[in-house]
Amino acid sequence: MLWEAVKLAFQSIRRNAMRSVLTLLGIVIGVAAVIAMVTIGSGTSQKVQENLAKLGSNMLILRPGQSTGGATEARAFDERTVSALRSNLTGVRALAPTAQKSAKIVFGALNYDTTVTGTDSNYFAAQDWSFREGRPFTDGELRSGASVCVIGSTIVAELFGSLEPLGNRLRVGSFACEVIGV
Repeated sequence: MLWEAVKLAFQSIRRNAMRSVLTLLGIVIGVAAVIAMVTIGSGTSQKVQENLAKLGSNMLILRPGQSTGGATEARAFDERTVSALRSNLTGVRALAPTAQKSAKIVFGALNYDTTVTGTDSNYFAAQDWSFREGRPFTDGELRSGASVCVIGSTIVAELFGSLEPLGNRLRVGSFACEVIGV
């Protein structure tokens, strides 16, 4: 009985060769698509998990005030508040006040629109970022408000290309600064 069923199946395949080839092709494409989607999905999931791990399980972001939907913005933390947070929070590896704004970065005849973050040297420890070259801000530069900046690899690629960025001056909006780190 089993032999008769196998013989009948082969006869049907031979009689409908084109239909059989198309069915086989559909199955192969379907399996390949499922494998590709599972692979892409697991790779994307792993990348998201890596990015979340970079944030750390103990990162806390404080923003002053609460938006009520009105046109007024909350006042930024003042230096006294930041100092109080630094002295009263225990077990904190790094605390870095920040202010962000969109700006056009200009070097020579090239420019690039990006988000600029004003902060101190603790920001790099809080973000777990390391320097490819150069250095973070010094206490003296922070106290005096020196016009220095640290740039990321995107700005290096977009504006400097093969040029050495350290020591060069670029314009951030209407403000000029010297690049001290990448």
